[in-house]
Parts: sequence; structure tokens; C-alpha cells
Amino acid sequence: MFGRYQQWRHAGEEHAIAIYRYSIRGDLVAAVIVSLFVGLGFLALADNKILELLSAATFLCLTASALAKRRIAVIFTESELIYRPALGSPRRFRLSGIQGISRGRIYVPWELFPLDWGAWRPGIVLKLPYNQSFQMRLDLPRSDEIAKRLSDMSSISINRH
Repeated sequence: MFGRYQQWRHAGEEHAIAIYRYSIRGDLVAAVIVSLFVGLGFLALADNKILELLSAATFLCLTASALAKRRIAVIFTESELIYRPALGSPRRFRLSGIQGISRGRIYVPWELFPLDWGAWRPGIVLKLPYNQSFQMRLDLPRSDEIAKRLSDMSSISINRH
């Protein structure tokens, strides 16, 4: 079972020449701090097992969200750009098939932490064949390096939107 998890966790990395992963240090620190404050607040209110359980559930939810975000990655192979979301299958794009690249802010509809139900994040929009597009969040470390590598490997300059 652990092997299947590792396969899912590292999907798309088979022939990678560069992998850029999401950093979760800040999310984990915030999860611990928020959970401690929630837990201490509940302890100050009453000695109630339900409140202690709620504090533990808060920590687990925030930590699970941070760990899921750790899976987000932008992966480059010789001929493909692979975007691996927190949940779901990796999306593969042939570099030769990308027709345009725009950099700006994209809408991320749901994110458990930091408890915002829809937020604008730095991102890239890929213009693809057949009038399709794909929005990719780019709030990863070294985002400028990712954008430059994408531009260099696809031979397309990046527009700002």
C-alpha cells in the first residue's frame, strides 16, 4: 500500500529533468500555531473532551491540507511540462503544443488553509491548441525560474495579464 502512495505522490517524475515542488513550511508552522491557540482557548473555557477533540481535529485538518499541497509540482521533461495538482492526476502538455503563455493572477476556488474559500494566486495561463487554455498556480518557490525555463523550452515569450 505504501508503494502505491509513493507512486501517486511522485506521479509524473519518471523522466524529469527539473522538479519544482510547493513549499509547506509556512503552512505547517501556521497549522501548529493555530491549533495551539485553539487548543489553549478550549482548555481555558472548560475541561471538556469534545473541545479537546475539536482542537485535535483542527490540527489534523490544517496539517492534512498542508501535506496535500506538498504534492503540487511543476515538472519538466525533455518534451513535456507536467503540472501535478495536490489531488488528482498530473496534467501533461507537450512543450511544442503550447501556443502562448501569460503570467498574472489566477483564481484558486478552494483552499482549506489559510481558510479562504477562493483566492487569487500568482499563476500562468497556457494557451493550447483548439482554443483551449490551462491555468496553473505558480505560488511555488523559484517561480521566476519556472517561468523562464518554460519560456526557454517552449521558445515562447511570456506575456503579462
